[in-house]
Amino acid sequence: MVRRLVVLDYCGTLCPSVCRFDVGYWLKRSGLSTLGFTEKSYWKFVSDTWEDAAVAGTPFQALLRAEAAGGAKAAAGADVDAAVSSFVEAYWNAHIVHPLWFEAGALPPAARVLLAVSAVLRAPKKSPAFWETLLYHEALQTNAIVVATDHYSDACEPLARHLGSDRTEVLSRVHRTPARADQFPYDEVVVVDDFGAAERPAACYPERSAETERVLRSVLPAGVTLRIVRFTPGNLDNVGGAIEEAMAQLNPHNGCSG
Repeated sequence: MVRRLVVLDYCGTLCPSVCRFDVGYWLKRSGLSTLGFTEKSYWKFVSDTWEDAAVAGTPFQALLRAEAAGGAKAAAGADVDAAVSSFVEAYWNAHIVHPLWFEAGALPPAARVLLAVSAVLRAPKKSPAFWETLLYHEALQTNAIVVATDHYSDACEPLARHLGSDRTEVLSRVHRTPARADQFPYDEVVVVDDFGAAERPAACYPERSAETERVLRSVLPAGVTLRIVRFTPGNLDNVGGAIEEAMAQLNPHNGCSG
């Protein structure tokens, strides 16, 4: 019997709608706009901080608070903590797993879920270090579904909540085992990812898919089959069809490892 490990991308795949999070609305609603944030400055802040945060493990809320506190209006007495907390809460609440993934059997109620967050593993998801730490982690010696994401360290609690806190374990870099190919217990690895297609449907980022495949092949043992399933929800009007197509490629009867 083939032992299969399925790795599901979170943002854009399990949760395609987060790519449509209304930043402008929540900047105003939270009060961050009164502290000087615009959509443009917010996305610049994210672009400038997320990859370093993935390596250093710095929480999103701490980074956002530091950025907001540095503005002139914050110095004038604006409530930075309330504005930041309001925005961050709305942002994490928007990371809801699309219910069709549960209904289709990608995340069965009894399944054990391992959550791999880049800021906890201290490496961006695109790097060999991320995948090597994940694939050879001691927690993968027993059956589980893996959910992987590039995110800040404080994503762990809300994402685990959306996946089911009682059955979700956040993988820690500290408890990894040495990367030994002879200990890898799977015959096949299947990665399901949108590679940016949920964010920008016209682009679909084919180069991201190719790069992920290259990196994974560089860390997987020889003889292990690798399959990349590309999730393409289009403009989010066809999420149901895209999930059905992805599940058909996964094979619903063997959708989790084991």
